Parts: sequence; structure tokens; C-alpha cells
Amino acid sequence: MALAEDNIIGIYHYFAPTQGGAAYYLLYVFDHQGLLDRETLHKTYTDMFFSSQRKMDARYVGPFEGLENVHQYVLRLCGQQDVAHAHLFAAADFNQFLENTTTADDLGVLLSTQGHQLDNLEKLKRKKGLLGKIFS
Repeated sequence: MALAEDNIIGIYHYFAPTQGGAAYYLLYVFDHQGLLDRETLHKTYTDMFFSSQRKMDARYVGPFEGLENVHQYVLRLCGQQDVAHAHLFAAADFNQFLENTTTADDLGVLLSTQGHQLDNLEKLKRKKGLLGKIFS
């Protein structure tokens, strides 16, 4: 899959169990090399939100009270991974992309250009500063 190297992709889902505890969870977070390490994801969550995760499923990261918390978390991951952008997708939207693309390269392009884009401003400033020095 031709996923841009300077991106991470996050797939989230809103779980609303019948007994309360509704929240967002990240199902998958990956970059051009594959899934990010679960241990790192869980540690970052614990460090950011000062709590251990409710044990819904060790495969998921969360709970997040709202999408704003998901955005903050993913931006922290951007800084740790030193990438410029993240693209977030609801699981249903991601599944639509899978159904509607015919090649892995097409999927990579969609994932790098669609979804809710978050920008790591620190990384972008460093890039801009470096390019400014080269071309001035």
C-alpha cells in the first residue's frame, strides 16, 4: 500500500453498550510500516489521561470521552512518531474505502488524503524552516 511516509492513520469506533460507558476507542493506528506498537499506544494513553484503561479489549485504545480527546491523543502520537499528519476515520468510513477501492495503492492514496486530517504543527514548522534555509 502506498501510504505516505509522513502520515499515521487512526481508525476509531464509538461503542455504546446497553449498560452505559459509551465512549470512543481507537481500533487501529498504523503508518507506512504497519501497526504501531500496542504497548506504546497504551502507555501514551495512560501518560496523557492519567488513568489506566478500562478493560474492554486489549486490542483497543481508550476510552475517549469525545473526538476531541481522540484528536489530542493522535497528535501526541504524531509528535512521538515524528510525522506531520494524521488522518482519522470512523470504522464504517474505513470499511467503505476498503469496499470501494480495487488496489492497495488506491487505498493508500485515499487514506493519505481523506478522513479528518490533523497536522503536527511542530513538525510542519521544522520542515518549513529547513526548506526556507535551503531555498533562501
